[in-house]
Amino acid sequence: MSARATTARSRLLRRSSARADLTPHQLPLPVTDSVRVQRPVPPSPATPHPSTLGAVGIRSLFGLAVAASLGLGLVATNPGEEEFERFAADQITRAAELELCHEGGLPMLARLIVHDCPRLIAAQHDLLGRLALAATRRRNFGLLSLYRTDLGGQQLLPDWSIPRYSAITLAGAGRFFILRSNQAAAEPTVR
Repeated sequence: MSARATTARSRLLRRSSARADLTPHQLPLPVTDSVRVQRPVPPSPATPHPSTLGAVGIRSLFGLAVAASLGLGLVATNPGEEEFERFAADQITRAAELELCHEGGLPMLARLIVHDCPRLIAAQHDLLGRLALAATRRRNFGLLSLYRTDLGGQQLLPDWSIPRYSAITLAGAGRFFILRSNQAAAEPTVR
């Protein structure tokens, strides 16, 4: 021990000599000036603050959850073939009524037989939907579907055939969007 420590110990020993129950080895050690102070270490610029990492992680997880929810929503609302059949029937019925029920749409013989053209076409709504579905190929991508329809050319009356019609339709989120359609005029056939 150093001379200073010994002197401090002997002073304590003298002060506590009044207490006979303590031996010199049981006396408390002198208190010194050295106290350890913990100071926070500032973060270095190379590593971001821990609270920033948490916020970035939470935002990333939130963004991932939103994207997953949107994806699942698109998968759940991707229209199937039944919905496409109804959609195609509506579209074809509307187009057929516009084309056939106006002056010059039906051949002369058909105009003599058919008195209420719009009602006749509306009555064929379900049949037109089934025909469109039979002439359609679907490519299902999970989130979206593409429908390619090639319809027409069938003989309806002795001198008239169904116009050729082709379309590419995008289906997603419970809706249908016609990307491209192509319709050829009705061609009378000679028999």
